[in-house]
Amino acid sequence: SFIGPGRVAVPSHFFKVVLVQTGAHRVMHAAIVPNSATTGQPLLTFLTTVDEVERRTGLDFFADLPDDEESLLEAQLSSPD
Repeated sequence: SFIGPGRVAVPSHFFKVVLVQTGAHRVMHAAIVPNSATTGQPLLTFLTTVDEVERRTGLDFFADLPDDEESLLEAQLSSPD
């Protein structure tokens, strides 16, 4: 959608992707949050896979990882501990 006389674009959603590495262990976390009142809803409500964020944004995150590891990690739905 757009707002104001200058027709400024307002995103419908925000996303966050994170790669966490502890020693040799890696895990990815991703969330897509609507740009609307989400009062009282826990972040867990908006968790998704990195694959889903990539599909919706057209971006390719973590492309420098080995392909087999990237494919495995990006497909996993991980919740923060």
